Amino acid sequence: MSNPRETDRFKRLAALAAVNFIQDGMVVGLGTGSTARHVILALGEAVKKGLRIKGIPTSLEIAELAKQAGIPLLENQDAWDIDVAIDGADQVD
Repeated sequence: MSNPRETDRFKRLAALAAVNFIQDGMVVGLGTGSTARHVILALGEAVKKGLRIKGIPTSLEIAELAKQAGIPLLENQDAWDIDVAIDGADQVD
């Protein structure tokens, strides 16, 4: 089993790989958890470099993190379809 530092490194690598699939104009579901945090930070960097997306957070905590990262969010009353949702997996068989 990996140590926590190694596990976090793998989570970050998975997050960066997921962000590579995000394209301009997408509506992105922003999951909750440690891997999703890496996704949000990486998406924030991509937005700063010109990526145009809108996020849909799964929690108030994630909404705040996304705002801090510079990711524009859609409001609940808006009509929207999610193009992709990124979240971590607690268990995989």
